[in-house]
Amino acid sequence: MSKTGVICGINGPIVHVKGDAGFTMNEMVYVGHENLVGEVIGLKAGDTIIQVYEETAGIRPGELVTGTGAPVSVTLAPGILTNIFDGIERPLSEIAKSGGAYISRGVNVSALDTEKKWKTHITVKKVIGYTGARSLRRCRRLRQSFIRSWCRRIRKAMCWMWWKTENTRSTILW
Repeated sequence: MSKTGVICGINGPIVHVKGDAGFTMNEMVYVGHENLVGEVIGLKAGDTIIQVYEETAGIRPGELVTGTGAPVSVTLAPGILTNIFDGIERPLSEIAKSGGAYISRGVNVSALDTEKKWKTHITVKKVIGYTGARSLRRCRRLRQSFIRSWCRRIRKAMCWMWWKTENTRSTILW
């Protein structure tokens, strides 16, 4: 069952939904009749704050906001290397095919061509003599070394400030 709420206020890209619609933080939502993409950025008692990632002109109080139940996410695959996307991972070449040079509101285009076969090559190599414990010991040694050097720098700076303060006092007193 999808969660829905009713818009009660709009201020630029920010939309307010009154009441508890059951949305979660960072949830992707569709706003209004045009299904504009938005994200839940704030939850207060009786108020949900949504940021819409498209132009909100024309949206009115009383329109529905529908939750997807999932956070805003992007698709990672070899196909993203050959495309140019807008801010919410819609390929501009696919948008241009359907709507021309300008991006119309509420366009829903798949981020990747799911029919195309992508040429990939994955190499897995066995590492001989690798133990995680050795790596962990090295990491701890580096951390301890970093902490020691940081303490030395702080001690040196504090001594310098103390010396400078003492010299200033003695100069003023004499």
